Amino acid sequence: MMLAVVEPQSSGPGGGSLLLVWDARVRKLAFYEGLASAPALMPVDWAHTADGGAIDLHVLDRTGRVVGVPGTLRTLALVDAKTGKLPWERLFRDAIATADGGFAMPHYLHTILSERPELAHEAAFAGYFDATGVPLPVGAMLHNPELAATLRQIATRGAEALHGGAIAQDIVAETTSGRYPGTLTADDLAGYQVHQRDPVCLVAFDRRICRGFPVRPQSKISGMGRESRKSG
Repeated sequence: MMLAVVEPQSSGPGGGSLLLVWDARVRKLAFYEGLASAPALMPVDWAHTADGGAIDLHVLDRTGRVVGVPGTLRTLALVDAKTGKLPWERLFRDAIATADGGFAMPHYLHTILSERPELAHEAAFAGYFDATGVPLPVGAMLHNPELAATLRQIATRGAEALHGGAIAQDIVAETTSGRYPGTLTADDLAGYQVHQRDPVCLVAFDRRICRGFPVRPQSKISGMGRESRKSG
């Protein structure tokens, strides 16, 4: 959740996750697949207009059409229920304080904003730019009270705060509007499931190396499930 605050370009509760978790109590490695998935009603041809014209990917990337059903929070909640030690609310306290109190503009975020000046016109990124549309300088203090408010709800209600209620309604409303609306529904958010699987391991260089492989069942919609290109 702290990364959601200081790396909004890469991380957030609206994204997906893959986790490998070592449980020292039972000496077992578990793999949790929580990637964002395709909405049930996602069309086969999502990258073209109704008349067959290709949509510019830089434009498409910032629309609801490419937003998947988020899986990060339910993944973290499942792992927390199985192996967590701290109260759920405690896990959000530092991120909330940082979003409210402010953090210094990182070099990497500043570089990304400089390469994407069009983001200055989006409400979610407006606070990172000055009045002329130039990114604030490295080290400038940034605040995100809206994210802090969202994290407070998640800290209080749990992961389900994102999968039902007011936040879920806002996500659906935002992603199904605009020039290229998506097809995400409240049922998609409510029905998301995390999968626990066995990791794939091999021995090499006198070490046991393991990783998780997401399983993507065939879909009548797009053949393969899509990962979200937005991290929210």
